Amino acid sequence: MKKRFLTTILAACLLVGQNAYAVDLTDLLNLPGLTDTTTQETTDEVKQTVVVLDPGHDKSHKGAQYFEHAEEKDTLKIATYCKEKLETYPGVTVYMTREDEDCAFGVNTSGDCLKKRVEYTIDKDADLFVSFHLNAAPSNPDATGAEVYYSKKDGASSKCASLAGAILRHLSSDVGLKNRGIKRANYYVLNGTTEAKIPGVLIEHCFMTNEDDVDEYLSADSRLKKLGEADAEGIMDYINSTPAEESEDEGEEETKEEVDLSTLKVENLTVETDGFFVGLSWDDIDDVTAYQIYKYNEAEKKWKKLAQTEDTEYNDTSLVAGETGTYKVRAIKKGSDATVKSKFSSKGSAAAGNGQVQELTAAPGAFNRSVISWEEVTGAAGYKVSRQDFGSEKWKTIATTDNPDGYIDETTKCGKLYRYRVRAYRTADKKKVWGKTAKPTDFFQTASGKVEMKKSTLVKNGLQVNWTKKAKASAYIVYRKAGKEKKWTRIGKTKEAFFVDETAEWEHTYTYTVKAYRVKLGKKYMASEYDKTGTTSKAGTKVEGISDVSVEQMVAYYEKSGKTYPASTYSDRGAETLEDFCQIVYDVCDQYGVRSDLVWAQICKETGYLQFGGDVKADQCNFAGIGATGGGEAGSRFKDVEEGVTAQVQHLKLYATEDNSWEEDVTIVDPRYNEKIRGKAMLIEWLAIPSNPYGSGWAAAENYGVQLLTMMDDMKKM
Repeated sequence: MKKRFLTTILAACLLVGQNAYAVDLTDLLNLPGLTDTTTQETTDEVKQTVVVLDPGHDKSHKGAQYFEHAEEKDTLKIATYCKEKLETYPGVTVYMTREDEDCAFGVNTSGDCLKKRVEYTIDKDADLFVSFHLNAAPSNPDATGAEVYYSKKDGASSKCASLAGAILRHLSSDVGLKNRGIKRANYYVLNGTTEAKIPGVLIEHCFMTNEDDVDEYLSADSRLKKLGEADAEGIMDYINSTPAEESEDEGEEETKEEVDLSTLKVENLTVETDGFFVGLSWDDIDDVTAYQIYKYNEAEKKWKKLAQTEDTEYNDTSLVAGETGTYKVRAIKKGSDATVKSKFSSKGSAAAGNGQVQELTAAPGAFNRSVISWEEVTGAAGYKVSRQDFGSEKWKTIATTDNPDGYIDETTKCGKLYRYRVRAYRTADKKKVWGKTAKPTDFFQTASGKVEMKKSTLVKNGLQVNWTKKAKASAYIVYRKAGKEKKWTRIGKTKEAFFVDETAEWEHTYTYTVKAYRVKLGKKYMASEYDKTGTTSKAGTKVEGISDVSVEQMVAYYEKSGKTYPASTYSDRGAETLEDFCQIVYDVCDQYGVRSDLVWAQICKETGYLQFGGDVKADQCNFAGIGATGGGEAGSRFKDVEEGVTAQVQHLKLYATEDNSWEEDVTIVDPRYNEKIRGKAMLIEWLAIPSNPYGSGWAAAENYGVQLLTMMDDMKKM
């Protein structure tokens, strides 16, 4: 049972969806007569509207604390910006229940502070009351948006709903906050102002437990100012749409029949164990001064007055855990002549609670976080959160918090198993009185958060490592292992979902892995452990180089195809045998510094192992299809095998390097020689146009270079 008198504003802020219901906004958000407040005409006589702004919490009665933000600090800034904006309009007088971080009333308990805030509002003869808060839902870190509350009491007027709707409309349209609706709840400050017939609302601006909300709306004073000014615009819309009226009570004839309090009885007394205490509640009686709570004294065998309160709820804090109290309640009304007393309620008994935390749950959150939630313990001053790592018998205290229903553990590691327990405490005689430890949660595994590695790609200046972008990651750290190394080396970091390793050496093999992290409000949160397997890639194979195969291997590779060497065609063109042909390829490649296994693989691929069959004929000695563009175009013709191979090798050499010194002492026989392609395919993989970073290349097939490399590998096995 939530206690209204002793409940802190924080408990109210976290009461998302509890004892509250949404109001249809159809009429409220389209109020007749709403105008742009900046265009209102002023007159010589302007009626003053008194507005009391209530920044929730203070240094002594703290609110929610998440992501290095304190609710009591942010609400003060928002309310101050709202006040500054309101004071630019004529006819508005603004007061604040506090103007710094200290408690303005110097009281000890949150309940007393709330009472003083209401009394202050009444004392200022306020026309409306606005309380500023920030929401929190540790068990649902994705919860987002703004909602505005007004009292559930029957006396709450339509003005409260109108004020709530006007403010919420501006928070949604001016700031971009999700509209979570107008709701009603029994918050103390709202019930108190309602009883004083002052329209009042409580604004939950956004969620401190949602990282995106904190980033978007709270991370800078300029953003807090935007919230405050949106509140002010909503308040002005309400003021301008509400004409001056006589008091709702003025001019009305008294029709209520006076009822003799002495004939009434306090009804529906409920007495139950609640947190550390015994909690009492009962039905309200109209127009009474207070309620008196009596407790039966077992030692003296008589009833003794325990307390007097104006509320309809009370907590007996005098009992120790397990001790039973028996109670009854009556109402009193003080008059000028005498005090009238009602009949006592029926009796009720309950044992004081042991303060055990209930409904304890824990679940993995993003970026190495665990989200722990529990039900608020009535009377608790704080909570001790402990964690046990899987495989360890020890419990470690990780935090002591005054947040009433949750904590986010940001010290866990990805993919590890943990469980939690929580213990509440209250303060008595300046000492901590501990409640019973909650039953531990089950072990659960935190999110592994591993970054999914993708296939690497070859780019102009190195090997590009790719991975799947991780939601909310600020940046990534890239690690590498070369060859068979066992140790990972950090090689860089990036905000992109790729990284170019410019230090990778061509034809070397590397293994890469990535770890993500997030920077939040100046603090780094590691998002993932790294995938220890990683992804292995070769840093490209150069067109230039010494051949890895012999003439004999080239011959064996051809013969394995089962094709017959066309000796009759090439005997009078310088290659009587297959061995002669392969030797010519080997020698020409050696002269130009181009891989002979590449050239031989390309010849076999382009000619169908010298069988041809397309537009190009065998006697053209055009072994790479130079100039054969399709549609019957046969391409270039060369006088013999050596010239045909030379043209092919020269074309590859032109692709392979920007250096032109190799051309000084040779005759260019390549009819497709073109400066535009110089150095545009230094890697075999780049001979495929789709894989070429320059958009150049030898062939349009996406896997052209890979096919050649596969053939070259097979050749080495001969």
